[in-house]
Amino acid sequence: MAEGGNAFFIKYFILGIIPFSRSSSNTASTIGSVKLSRLRKDSFSSRYESLYSLTVGSNFFKISFKTATIRKAEHALSRGWCDLVNIRISKCGGVLASVRLLAAVREAGGRAQLGCQVGETGLLSAAGRHLACTLNHLEYLEGAYDRYLLSVQLTEPDITFGTGGWAPALRGPGLGVTVRQRVLERFCVRQSAVPW
Repeated sequence: MAEGGNAFFIKYFILGIIPFSRSSSNTASTIGSVKLSRLRKDSFSSRYESLYSLTVGSNFFKISFKTATIRKAEHALSRGWCDLVNIRISKCGGVLASVRLLAAVREAGGRAQLGCQVGETGLLSAAGRHLACTLNHLEYLEGAYDRYLLSVQLTEPDITFGTGGWAPALRGPGLGVTVRQRVLERFCVRQSAVPW
């Protein structure tokens, strides 16, 4: 995060399994040859134990993409199954649940990144941008791919990250973006009115 005058800027990163050195190619081939049935066990613990065993002695940085609850994150961190917890706003139950999850990860001595959902639109990207500009202790940020994913954006202004992954804080009421109603109607299959 950087401060420019009175505007905050954040930098997005594209993440996955990240080898720390070129010598990890043996581990990559080992991971590629593991039978999926070994990883398709019933419990959260069994899946993580299987995946963790593949990385022991390797140079792989383990990111947990499945820890959407505080209990699961604490469980994975306490056993060393991950180096970093991926927090996705929509998967974790919203903005407040994501803030609570980050607090629990930090309290457990863990690290976190703010991730995104596949195909997220400007609304979710805007929520992520606000969290990224507000919260400390996020190692990496992922998201705001709107222009690269959709031929037409559902919100304005376009909040896709800029050159080098940098993006400004959003201004204005609410999330700082406006839904383009006519564009949304083009993609709408069914509408329901919610009584107030």
